[in-house]
Amino acid sequence: MNALGQHITVSEAHEMIGEMEMNSDGELGFDEFCQFMHGQAGAHEIEPEKLAKKMFEIFDKDKSGTITTEEFLHVMEKMGESLTREDVEDIVLELDKDGDGEIDAEEFEAFVKKHT
Repeated sequence: MNALGQHITVSEAHEMIGEMEMNSDGELGFDEFCQFMHGQAGAHEIEPEKLAKKMFEIFDKDKSGTITTEEFLHVMEKMGESLTREDVEDIVLELDKDGDGEIDAEEFEAFVKKHT
């Protein structure tokens, strides 16, 4: 959230995760995260493109301009998501429209827009 310009306490973070977790399965899925972030964007009048860019920056840890399987897995683990490497490889494969094995900003933005 700091990367999005929102500074929150740990208790506020736990409360937000509870709000994000929409299907009550006890896990925060990526779709739920995207939907929540879109809601936050609407509350703060952030354009969808800017939201996708900020989210991309969170995932692109090495600032290479692409999100690798390792980067995606790392962020999802930080969000409390218990995905296997195979699960994340499947997600990357689904989002990777140009077949280079990584998610670029355009591919990520298209996904975020579709799910928000």
